[in-house]
Amino acid sequence: MPDLQIRKLDVSEFEKFRDLRIKALLDSPTAFSQFYEKYDDETDAKWRKWLEASVTEEKSVMLFALEEDNAVGMAGAIFDDNPKTMHVAELFGVFVDKDYRSKGISSTLMQSLFDKLIERGGITKIKLAVNNEQKAAINLYSKFGFKKVGQLSKELKVEGKYYDLDVMEYFF
Repeated sequence: MPDLQIRKLDVSEFEKFRDLRIKALLDSPTAFSQFYEKYDDETDAKWRKWLEASVTEEKSVMLFALEEDNAVGMAGAIFDDNPKTMHVAELFGVFVDKDYRSKGISSTLMQSLFDKLIERGGITKIKLAVNNEQKAAINLYSKFGFKKVGQLSKELKVEGKYYDLDVMEYFF
């Protein structure tokens, strides 16, 4: 893919994050636990704060795929400093703009995120929950070695329909 960059966004680039997150929620409402309406009227300060948390990497990291300085994909992981669970990261917010799918961007994002977590150190497990109707996402996670370990029944409800989530995990 020409001129594809995988990197963190600077806080000053919060609009790229905001626009891509809103696009993700509108494009794939059953893929995420949050609704578009929750974010529709958020302030710029709030978007900056969310992005800043991933830039400092204290509790999360978020990487973006940019083509010609256009944010076209993202993937993140969240973790904490609790001694009992600090070895676990939770994958979240994986999304590639529909106009850029099937070009290997999600795999590049995932590999970059894995590399970042290894570089950070201390993470031995990544967990995630995915709508079991999101077959492309499940295939991506399986390709990276995630295994299904359970299911959360009727975990999401979108427009009156319930969706089950597959719980998956990966061990370094």
